[in-house]
Amino acid sequence: MNLESLFNPRSIAVVGASTRETLNINVFFPALVNAKFQGRLYPVNHNADEVFGYPAYPSVRDIPGPVDYVIIAIPRDHVMSVLKDCIFKKVPVAHIFTAGFDETHTPEGKKLNKELGELIAGRIRVIGPNCVGIYCPASRMAFLPQQTTRAGNIGFISQSGGHSSLFIETATSQGLYFSKAVSVGNALDLGTNDFLEYMGDDPDTQIIGVYVEGMTDGQGRRFFELVGKTSQEKPVMLMKAGRGEAGRRAAASHTGSMAGSYALWESMAKQTNAVMVNDYTEMADFIWAYKCVSHLSGLRAAVVCGGGGNSVWCGDTLSSLGLILPPLSRQTQKQILELTDIVGTFAPNPIDPNFSMFDPEVHYRVLEILDAQENIDLLINVGVFDFMYHTIITSGFATREAFVQEQVQRLAEIRKRVKKPFICVSFHVSENADMTEILNQVRQEARNLGVPCYSSMERMTHAVCRLYTYLQRRSDKQINRQ
Repeated sequence: MNLESLFNPRSIAVVGASTRETLNINVFFPALVNAKFQGRLYPVNHNADEVFGYPAYPSVRDIPGPVDYVIIAIPRDHVMSVLKDCIFKKVPVAHIFTAGFDETHTPEGKKLNKELGELIAGRIRVIGPNCVGIYCPASRMAFLPQQTTRAGNIGFISQSGGHSSLFIETATSQGLYFSKAVSVGNALDLGTNDFLEYMGDDPDTQIIGVYVEGMTDGQGRRFFELVGKTSQEKPVMLMKAGRGEAGRRAAASHTGSMAGSYALWESMAKQTNAVMVNDYTEMADFIWAYKCVSHLSGLRAAVVCGGGGNSVWCGDTLSSLGLILPPLSRQTQKQILELTDIVGTFAPNPIDPNFSMFDPEVHYRVLEILDAQENIDLLINVGVFDFMYHTIITSGFATREAFVQEQVQRLAEIRKRVKKPFICVSFHVSENADMTEILNQVRQEARNLGVPCYSSMERMTHAVCRLYTYLQRRSDKQINRQ
């Protein structure tokens, strides 16, 4: 089937649409209403005349017009009957939210799963069971009421509905937006490979994330081929569940998937240039690095960090995580010392310009000097904001908004002045809710201006190392093909 029509249906029916406005697990219909879906919406509820102002129908068969997509969110025992109605109505695709099939590993669940497969074969395509289905902002398709309809270029495929919602929430809260996302659940019919192949060719999707719990041998071989092909043009981020015994047991009980050896998946990722991540936060971190850093020749970093002790701490941390901090040349150190207040300035790398950093022009020039040293691949600015917060804001020298804008403008100006990749870390160590809110604003506005800005040295370094590995392997593969 042409999956393009799946992400752009003209009409959607929700079976089990509820009239309740209180806490309700079935929020598919209000989610589509809130998203202002532009096609026709049909709530199916045999006990109601209308749902959220829309005329309700007792069954799919009773809907007067054609239906392109049906969401089934009802008790398991009624799913087969609804699917028969969908087949009678010639519905192309149904999404089964209902769980309780193959993933239960019970005789009854397996029997129902087999009957379900026999019923749909050649008659209707199915997403699920046991999943939340489609999120497509451009088509105003959402599965939770709070999801934004602002479209972007991220694709996401997940065997878990929970991870689908959590990654969408994580990314959109940072200003990262989606082209398409799909939760496939048990993947009785349409599965990860179908959607990966589609997103690999989709011009609206430029980076793809995949959460996978396991696959059969045949699916694994096809997945290997698709990731290898897709990663030549678009990064494929892979979050593999079931790394340990407890995780493998959970994966098997969640979607009925065979988790497989994690070492095998790591080997596959290396061969296909998939970007392995541990969670959806690391996915978002990698996306920012990929979006903002167009080239990265190596991992040799020059680091600016205020405070002598902080500089030692930064040097230890970044070096232990995989970055290389070359010593600066005598000429570079001399230029920095001439520019700053020599008393208290620490110039080997990391650099501590001390109180000279309060002057933005000194800050710019320090980074420009570092940019000129040949054995440096990237520039990193580490800001530990506790001291600055108390010195500038709580002492009344600047308002909160003025402080935010000054910090953001500094980072944007540095990015404009230097040629090498520029990356920022902005964090605080005290448990201060006001400071957290301020730094969230700094990071978000900086990213919007093209400066990848992270909340910890660890998150930044992992993202940078993943980016370098991905770009290096892609370049090597391109050279080998020539």
